[in-house]
Amino acid sequence: MLAMVGWLFLVLALLIAALGAAVLVLGRRRGRALRDLRARGVRTTGTVVRLVAPDLGRGADIDMSIAHVPVVAFRLPDGREVEAVAQYGAGRPAALPGRTVEILYDPIQPNRVVVAHGGSDGRLFVGAMGCLGAALLVFGLFVAAVVALIGLTIGFPG
Repeated sequence: MLAMVGWLFLVLALLIAALGAAVLVLGRRRGRALRDLRARGVRTTGTVVRLVAPDLGRGADIDMSIAHVPVVAFRLPDGREVEAVAQYGAGRPAALPGRTVEILYDPIQPNRVVVAHGGSDGRLFVGAMGCLGAALLVFGLFVAAVVALIGLTIGFPG
């Protein structure tokens, strides 16, 4: 019985570590995409048309949301009008509807937009993902090491 509990804790700890590694990799990818957009994105101004709640698969209700993602309208150099949902939001919106904000957009995909300043610029989100992923990874590996040491000490390999 003790051996089964030990193996269960070991597997659970390794699953937590794997989840942490996945979140860390996803955070690095999102961070790299954000850095690329900041490096080659076109800076312009746009108008916040409305705020939407991030759709996390449960339906988006702006009144109940803890995050607000701006929808920004702006004009491309060729005169086309674009309305795009920013890639990141914030608990406190960077700007309310009707306000002008500085944005960065991808010239290849103009619907990829980030607000250049404020809580909606994505840096906080990417940093939080990195910290969470690293914390889960370290915690999972630490627990796995402790469980393995205890198992070797009291002998529950089989």
